[in-house]
Amino acid sequence: TVMYDHFGELAAAEKAFVQATALDEEDLELNIRYGALLFKGKQETAAAMAKFVKALGNNAVVSTPVLAHCLHQTMETSQAHNRFEELAEREDSNSPPILAYHCYAMYLLRERQDVPGAERFFQKCCDIPVGESKVLPQMYAQMVLNYAIFCARETGNLDRARQVLDYALHSVPDIPKEVVAQVEDQLRQGAEQRQRALHEALSSVMGSGGGTEPPPKS
Repeated sequence: TVMYDHFGELAAAEKAFVQATALDEEDLELNIRYGALLFKGKQETAAAMAKFVKALGNNAVVSTPVLAHCLHQTMETSQAHNRFEELAEREDSNSPPILAYHCYAMYLLRERQDVPGAERFFQKCCDIPVGESKVLPQMYAQMVLNYAIFCARETGNLDRARQVLDYALHSVPDIPKEVVAQVEDQLRQGAEQRQRALHEALSSVMGSGGGTEPPPKS
């Protein structure tokens, strides 16, 4: 890795990666770094993708951003979404699909400002019942609550945000009260932001005349 990063000696760096992979082909950092070399240094997208997918199966939290970046660099947005969904659901993965969905939703929101795409994958988290999610109830609740906050702040759909919050409370009844209070505060802030945006839009229309000015006298 050092040789590649600093001197561009791809052949020597790849040889080192091959030797390291022979010792432990499941190593998370190794697969990510080797994949980065293949993708950026050698433009071998398929080989790089294979390394990122292997990493995804071991740790979706760490691997999702690099895999997602690779997908979006080489595919149209809709194709990238569909492909990621397929990879997250691989039967040989050791990482629960819900983790990959949530990480991908956060990636889409933060890195690509793709609100519709993020909502699709937040919703997929909710589509998996807590008992089938293969994650701790507390983690499940956090993912669902993040969706509720997303609905309030990003889409302005406060009715949906409330529905998602109620679903989280029904699925994981022992969510700490202080956490619920924080989410409630986020929903209130979302409502206030939506009201301000509406007020500003109306003010802009009225300020520009909005077609309400009387016609000039002849």
